[in-house]
Amino acid sequence: MNDDVLYLVPIGLKKLFTRKKFKHVEEYKWWESTIINEVSFHFVPAQHWTRRFLFDMNTSHWGGWIIDNETTMETIYFCGDSGYFQGFKEIGERFLIDIALMPIGAYEPEWFMKVSHVSPEEAVQAYLDLNATHFIPMHYGAFALADETPREAITRLRNNWNLRMLPWEQLHVLFLGQTFIYSNATNDKQINEKIETLHV
Repeated sequence: MNDDVLYLVPIGLKKLFTRKKFKHVEEYKWWESTIINEVSFHFVPAQHWTRRFLFDMNTSHWGGWIIDNETTMETIYFCGDSGYFQGFKEIGERFLIDIALMPIGAYEPEWFMKVSHVSPEEAVQAYLDLNATHFIPMHYGAFALADETPREAITRLRNNWNLRMLPWEQLHVLFLGQTFIYSNATNDKQINEKIETLHV
């Protein structure tokens, strides 16, 4: 890894990174921000917990990131891990979000996982709370994290999307490693139809 890479981490994790010989590390509390080359990074709350070792439970923050391109005026929300909480509404009130990257996996058994992982239905509600334009699901297909399957997570997401009669051109289900290019001039419906066809 290039020694010039700057790592933006939640407060409480800088010591771990420097111990691993990473040279440029900055810590952030919730709602703190920085600007790098006209791109703003805002660390925002989530509902979860942290633990790296046996005796360090919740000694660092957890959260998500708002990434805001000041040149193009486009904003991405990366939720990270989170249970459903009222903070989604506050984030949506503070930022105008174009794309929400929302987790939809690791929710079963729900009685146990609910506090720290949204279900597909809760992810859709969070997306509405955020008042975001586009929804890209994540955190469901690369690894077997819990009792549900990736197909079940996507099926429940699509069923809830349909139940709420939300615009299909705003839901983008991507393959692992697939690139989604977004700009204000993009014909999103055309891109989405191509992606949906790949998932039939």
